[in-house]
Amino acid sequence: MKYKITLCSSSAFFDRLAQIQDILIARSHTIYFPHVWDWANKTEDEIAKVQHDLIKRHFSNIENSDAIYIANFDKKGIKNYIGGNTFLEMGKAFDLDIPIFLMSEIPEMQYSEEIRAMKPFVIGSDWGKMEQIIEQSNNKS
Repeated sequence: MKYKITLCSSSAFFDRLAQIQDILIARSHTIYFPHVWDWANKTEDEIAKVQHDLIKRHFSNIENSDAIYIANFDKKGIKNYIGGNTFLEMGKAFDLDIPIFLMSEIPEMQYSEEIRAMKPFVIGSDWGKMEQIIEQSNNKS
């Protein structure tokens, strides 16, 4: 089966998401990618409004997905970093009973326990395992 998968990560990693996107598309999946915006000419108030729209648009991607995949690379001296927006995206998927997949182990951060409570699957790049878990999840529905 082929699935709809939303990719999530810190915006610092968007260039690396393109590689993951290509792999999953080659496996015939539909991939939703975070929306990107030109931030260069925005004031703080405008940035807040734009960011709000980008969050809602990405939440819409999640609502239409069979799963989300979190690319959690090291950042800010934190191994396997998961930032605030990505944490929100995980919460959205969790609320909708959409499987959450992590590229790397859960980071040790202020909200690690909350991440663990969402029971994400750490799969690295084991796409076959991801597909199997999504299939099992869809059969429960």
